[in-house]
Amino acid sequence: MLGRHVSSLFGAIFTLAACAEAGSTPGIGGEGSKTTGAGGSTSTTTGTSTTTGTSSTGTSTGSTTGTSAGGAAAGGGLVINEIAAAGEDWIELANAGDAPVDLGDHALCDSDADGKCSTADAVRFPAGTMLPPKSYVIVVGNKSPDAGAGPGTECVTGGPPTCFYASWKVSASKGESVFLLGADDAVVSEAHYPKDGAPAGQTYCRLPDLTGELAACAPTPGASNHAP
Repeated sequence: MLGRHVSSLFGAIFTLAACAEAGSTPGIGGEGSKTTGAGGSTSTTTGTSTTTGTSSTGTSTGSTTGTSAGGAAAGGGLVINEIAAAGEDWIELANAGDAPVDLGDHALCDSDADGKCSTADAVRFPAGTMLPPKSYVIVVGNKSPDAGAGPGTECVTGGPPTCFYASWKVSASKGESVFLLGADDAVVSEAHYPKDGAPAGQTYCRLPDLTGELAACAPTPGASNHAP
């Protein structure tokens, strides 16, 4: 499950937007942070915000509804964009939409014996984990459960410097489904990695990037997908 040359910039940026008389200080958490929404509207929020992702100038997509089982991208902008199971084990999630998405309390899981989400081992993203539009985040598999969800720095060859961790891995020899759940545990996106879906040295990804069907491709962790 959870290499290639990456031209995109990836970073995990922890920002404290606490505005006080002494000025703004970078860090984690805080009160009174302001975000600008569509049309220039400004809102005030409270809590911890983690911005993570690698931006790309890839294909823009509109909003759709439903889930994706190895086909076209699912609704809400979030998609399972690439799976590496033959060699390094990792999964790439992407925000195909035009607005940031809060991954907080979303979960990523593989399938159990019945082909359903194995929630007991699911990766639950920390509250305030923001994924910018047209950006990617990597979840590395087969990590020790003691490592937690992250973010951490033991990531993918040729990929971004920070990533999240999963204790499970996608089976390349048997094939397996992967599910992305929303904060309410409803399926946001799903993708099926077929038995021996990609040769050694390749991954299984959406072509075109963000929007297409899943097929064997060149490894591109944290960047736009392309054919082998």
